[in-house]
Amino acid sequence: MGDIVLSSLEKQRALRIVENNSRLQELGLLQSRSLECAFGAAEREVSRRPRGTAAAAAAATSADATRPTEAARRSRRLQGANTENDGIHTSAHSRVEVTARRVVPPDLAALVAAGDDEKMDRYNIMRVHSMSDKALKTRIHRIQRVDKLISFIKVLDAVHKPELVEEARQALAALMGVGCTRASCEPD
Repeated sequence: MGDIVLSSLEKQRALRIVENNSRLQELGLLQSRSLECAFGAAEREVSRRPRGTAAAAAAATSADATRPTEAARRSRRLQGANTENDGIHTSAHSRVEVTARRVVPPDLAALVAAGDDEKMDRYNIMRVHSMSDKALKTRIHRIQRVDKLISFIKVLDAVHKPELVEEARQALAALMGVGCTRASCEPD
């Protein structure tokens, strides 16, 4: 093979590496190669972790071979043996009892079936069921449409939340710009 030709940058890099190594030796941060050769290079430590495979066990040193190794987990089904639950086969339908996730009060069922605002009422029912009372108070004050707030009041009244109904009626009065008595803010 021919000689390797180094570019000027590679030559400068090699020179810097030699200079840096000599400085590190002066500071005692780098062991010289001659010391390593004279006293023998430090032996590489062998990992002390037990290995699970046969190839790793065969490659282990004598120090590792004296220690017992853990058996690797094996699948009983892959080995052809019966598993603990092989005899138990039940239908999923026989174990599951069907229960209603959320029972809709009869007042709400009648409210949804009542009129043209069915979509808005359903949306408000979902809101009331999924939000905390604190979040519902915030929601009351964020509603800007009168018809939406009236629907919200009907739903709150149907789920028996009197404190929130009163607060919603006050918000409706403020939205309409009139003083609100119980009769004037009553939803139709």
